[in-house]
Amino acid sequence: MKKLLFLFLLIVPIYLYAQNDTIPGIEFSKFKLSWFNVMGMRGGSGSQTLNLNFKNLSDKALKYVYVEYWGVDPVGEIQTDDFRRRDFSVKCTGPFIPNKVYKQEVQIALFYAIKLTAYPHSITLTYMDNSEKEIEIIKDNLNSIFPSVPYIEIGNK
Repeated sequence: MKKLLFLFLLIVPIYLYAQNDTIPGIEFSKFKLSWFNVMGMRGGSGSQTLNLNFKNLSDKALKYVYVEYWGVDPVGEIQTDDFRRRDFSVKCTGPFIPNKVYKQEVQIALFYAIKLTAYPHSITLTYMDNSEKEIEIIKDNLNSIFPSVPYIEIGNK
């Protein structure tokens, strides 16, 4: 009986860990703003394009990938764009099958006179079965989900 109880106590934490929502399910190898170009020339009005590459690491196909992010200046302050927007988002529509890399581009993601860093703060993954997984981006999981985005201590959340 003691062996059975010991085995049960050993297996339950492993099972719960496997079900843990902190396991990302997605990885962005690229998440970067660049200047919007028209026929090889920089577009006007400080328009910036968001380029992102991601891979579905889960075992289920994704229907939507929704990322919320801020535009952060070189000193770590969140900036509003020329239209006074502070929070930005991108919604990618799938289906996105497991273990495949996808490239997306948002032509005009924001307007600002200097180039900003796109700094993600949350993700919502919607699977084809309509189940959802919400992930808050914090210092502890930033590098596993967004390895190309350096950690920034945000000064004005």
